[in-house]
Amino acid sequence: MRLKGIEIKRFAGIREAQIDLSRPVTMFIGRNAQGKSSIRDAIAFGLTGMARGVTKAKDHGLLANDGGKAMEVTLTYEDQGDDCITRRDAKGGFKGTLDNPLLPYCLEPLRFIGMPAKERAAILTAALGSQEDVVQAVLARHLPNIDDDIAMEIRSSGIDRLNVEQLREKGFVTCRRVYKRELAQIPSACGGPKPESYDLPAGFDAGAAEERLAGLEKRIEKGQQMVGARQAALQRQAEAVAVQQQIDELQSQRQPVGKGVDFDEIVQRLGQVDVLLKLLEQAQQTSVCPVCGKAGVPVEFVNVGNELAAWAEKYRATVERVQRAEAANARIDTQIDGLVARLEALRSQDSATLPAGSQDKLAELQQQRDHLQTQMQAYRRFCEDLGRFHAGQQRAERLRQLIAECDEAVELLKDGGVVQSEIAAAGRALPIHEALKEAWGVADFEIHDNGEIVLHGRPIELA
Repeated sequence: MRLKGIEIKRFAGIREAQIDLSRPVTMFIGRNAQGKSSIRDAIAFGLTGMARGVTKAKDHGLLANDGGKAMEVTLTYEDQGDDCITRRDAKGGFKGTLDNPLLPYCLEPLRFIGMPAKERAAILTAALGSQEDVVQAVLARHLPNIDDDIAMEIRSSGIDRLNVEQLREKGFVTCRRVYKRELAQIPSACGGPKPESYDLPAGFDAGAAEERLAGLEKRIEKGQQMVGARQAALQRQAEAVAVQQQIDELQSQRQPVGKGVDFDEIVQRLGQVDVLLKLLEQAQQTSVCPVCGKAGVPVEFVNVGNELAAWAEKYRATVERVQRAEAANARIDTQIDGLVARLEALRSQDSATLPAGSQDKLAELQQQRDHLQTQMQAYRRFCEDLGRFHAGQQRAERLRQLIAECDEAVELLKDGGVVQSEIAAAGRALPIHEALKEAWGVADFEIHDNGEIVLHGRPIELA
């Protein structure tokens, strides 16, 4: 953009003026209160709608030299090859204002020159673009191999890696803070786990303990088998005693059937008596003798029949009782036979005797095994903790390396450090019209895109 002319009406200390600005350089010379500042303020008002501390549209009337509303500023300028006109009055507000970060400093150059080079560089970068190629080259030269962990943290933070200040403060300084915090939580090298803290004896040999434990397990297993066999034998003996008691109980339940009496013969005779009694009954019914076949039944037959009936009645109840007793005894004998067979089977098995003190020895072996198992569990915990401790020490060493690399990077990237100095030295001079330099009388005046202003070959702060 290049101004070509300005027309002012009733603005500040100027009632009316029309100025040609088409020459490369236009200088205003005059005594105080002659309108030089009013021309500059009129340009600012035409471009931004603000001047002399007036920042609100409702106050634009304050800029009129007579307090009225007829104030007007018209600017003619060239922008990218096109002729443009901007006109602003007390009623126009902020319509058509230009949004350019360099504009305020063009209107107040001393404000720009008075800034630190770092702030000037930020303004020029916003207006002209960044020096990515320069920054990349300097960073690649001084930080060629950033650790992968640090690089990943910086990438994940989303910062602009070509912004040296962000790279230093939000990148390396933040990473260093995180690494130091993690390092502070790791125990020191002298604080590792000690065997005695786990109730392990001095010089504890885990291999020998494992072998001894395996031997104890075998001996305990054998002893448990012997004790088990003895317990089984005792159970068999107790069962044999119980079976014998059952047999004795059943023997006591057998019923007597009588002695000196042939019950088979009595049963046979009862059968014969039953036959005779039936014949006698038929003879009495038919009145015919069953022997000779004559009519009438002899008295003798009747008497014999009565005697036989009395005898049968006497022995029939006895026979029935004996038969019931024999049936009950047969059932008991069957049970006894089964119990006798079980008793013989129990007595035929090994009695499995134990040497004296075997159970006490087994208890001692089990106690030794339990103690060794407790020690082995403690040893495994010790090994796990020791492994974690060594891993922590390795991580601590890694963190110290990362912190050292961050320290080195922060030193390189600090204000006034090597990186920033090289980036500053690589700044490119911006074009300044030679006629302006001649008017200023400073042919060796330069403004670089990195914010450095050089006069007589030295930074302006030093010149």
